[in-house]
Amino acid sequence: MRRLCSTLVVALLVCAAGVQARNFPERTVNLLVPFAAGGSTDVLARVLSSRLAEQWGQQVVVNNVGGDSSVSGTQAVATAPPDGHALLVANAALTINEALSRDLPYHALRSFAPISLLAGQHLVLAVQGSSTIYSVGELIEKARHSSTALAYGTAPIGSLSHLAGELLKLMSSARVVNAASINTHAVLEELMAARLSFAIVPLPTALPLIKSGRARAIAVAGSNRATALPDVPTIGASIAGYGVSTWIGVLAPHGISVKLVRELNADMQAIMRRPDVMEMLGNLGYEPRGSTVGDFDNRLRADIERYSRVVFEAGIARPARTIASVQAEPVTTVPRSPDGVMKRSASATALAR
Repeated sequence: MRRLCSTLVVALLVCAAGVQARNFPERTVNLLVPFAAGGSTDVLARVLSSRLAEQWGQQVVVNNVGGDSSVSGTQAVATAPPDGHALLVANAALTINEALSRDLPYHALRSFAPISLLAGQHLVLAVQGSSTIYSVGELIEKARHSSTALAYGTAPIGSLSHLAGELLKLMSSARVVNAASINTHAVLEELMAARLSFAIVPLPTALPLIKSGRARAIAVAGSNRATALPDVPTIGASIAGYGVSTWIGVLAPHGISVKLVRELNADMQAIMRRPDVMEMLGNLGYEPRGSTVGDFDNRLRADIERYSRVVFEAGIARPARTIASVQAEPVTTVPRSPDGVMKRSASATALAR
């Protein structure tokens, strides 16, 4: 009888632990995208939100906070309660902003806990469908011999597409000039109006125009070809050593429990590895992947250092920021009140409700 009672007690404790582990989420989970709706990061966030809602049996809402190079939206999560109910869906802008400015109201490494990478995302070098340029080699030759510099389009100054263009200019000595727009859709409108010679934009956003023939992809910026465009070469095939790719991932406010980080990581990796999700995202121009927390953290650190060098060499902003200098900086740059408590932005307060 005693053994039976002991067995029942153990079983009840195990069940209780299981119930406790599933207490999250207790209310609506907010996935904050620090960009306007309709972009490639937003699209992936909405795919993730619907799958998480099914898995958790709780509402998962995507909130968009656009403008100011993603800073406001990112800060909203940095100052939100670290309980997993406010999560940031970010891309390489998070690390590029660290490379560009020391005056951010948060710190990409110290204000957040990385959860998981979701997908890789190619940048594509595209021309108008009627363009006579069919390869990177032809583009470089035309840029070198043109009487005026070729105008190319990207998202705002400091975006990854802008840095990819600057890297192309540095590595090829091509005479090109950036004509940055407020967002990728505006860049593509300029390209379709033939006011640009070429554009460097996220593949998922440009893919419908490419498939329709209105635009032509002549290369992708990453080290490998894109699954959605297997016949399109890389820029690196023409310019040795060139390679720029981005990512989309999820982060939580610093201070979240290690246990919850592991649970969130497992849930997101499982979703990204579902065959239906992988097929759908692949057709949209993404490269689905999950990652460990450590792998994501390493990617953040490496990106900050790399983009700092590009920013410095291109003369865009301040001297290069290395991982050594990042680690020597204060623990956080998030605004604090006199009592040492992080100030919460209005957006963060809304997320906490």
